Amino acid sequence: SPQIKVIIHDFCVPWLPPVATQLGINLVYFSILNASSNAFFGSASEIVGGSRKSPEDFTVVPAWMDCPNNIAFKLHETTCYEFEPEALRVLSKIHQKPIVPLGLLPPSLSNIEDKGDENGEALKKWLDSQQEKSVFYVALGSGVSLSQKSMHELAFGIEKSGLPFIWVVRKPPLDEEPFAEDMIPTEFEERVSKQGMVLRGWAPQLRILAHSSVGGFLTHCGWSSVIESLGLGKPLILFPGGNADFGLTARLMHWKKVGFEIERNDVDGSFKSDLVAACIKRVMVDPEGEQLRANALAIKEIFGNVK
Repeated sequence: SPQIKVIIHDFCVPWLPPVATQLGINLVYFSILNASSNAFFGSASEIVGGSRKSPEDFTVVPAWMDCPNNIAFKLHETTCYEFEPEALRVLSKIHQKPIVPLGLLPPSLSNIEDKGDENGEALKKWLDSQQEKSVFYVALGSGVSLSQKSMHELAFGIEKSGLPFIWVVRKPPLDEEPFAEDMIPTEFEERVSKQGMVLRGWAPQLRILAHSSVGGFLTHCGWSSVIESLGLGKPLILFPGGNADFGLTARLMHWKKVGFEIERNDVDGSFKSDLVAACIKRVMVDPEGEQLRANALAIKEIFGNVK
């Protein structure tokens, strides 16, 4: 369009500069980094193929920083291979470039705001009344929308497990609101009133996971949820949905033996409630899951390590 004269962009559009140059459009780069950090990385030619070749080269102030400062990396900030050494090696091989993982960045309970949830006291009282590691927590993230049939099958599986639970059911998008009441099976909440709790909308996920009575997490495999759960040593009941990479995360966690994935049809993703119940019990109480529970507790040293 001839009306486009200027584009303001961030670092996520490497295709844009050559296209804009060809079309005669001016660019303004909006950086989310501060000026000192940008100066440390240097010019474009330096970034592409400059004098710094090894991690150690990035631990000293560069020569072009001609003002007093101490801006440089610590050596430990250039690598962190504790959890995915194999994948990082492969990724580096694929791109023929160094790969620098930034760490898991686990959240801290002390930094979580208390939103004053009206159900907070009832929730804490209920959790306090349960036995240690007996409760499984269910939350599928804000971006996962299951069909009514799948929601019912999941609900029946949760019920069939016979184990205490907390299930956070998100509020539906506006275009789904007319069907919201039918997403949970009729009389389900009444039947499970002594078994578990169904919460609608927001819930204090990290605080729930941190409670001593919670022993597992049925999750959609969003990376933040995985980090929160393993950071507290809680094993995973893997039910990937939403983004395509969540399935890959589920395979990884299953392979690392810190979670079991609910068995589903490979083609259409359908599943049966009996398999949901079996997977929940496998993670939570069955002897078969004993090693998995131990692995999740051990890997807390990596996922929960803020330093």
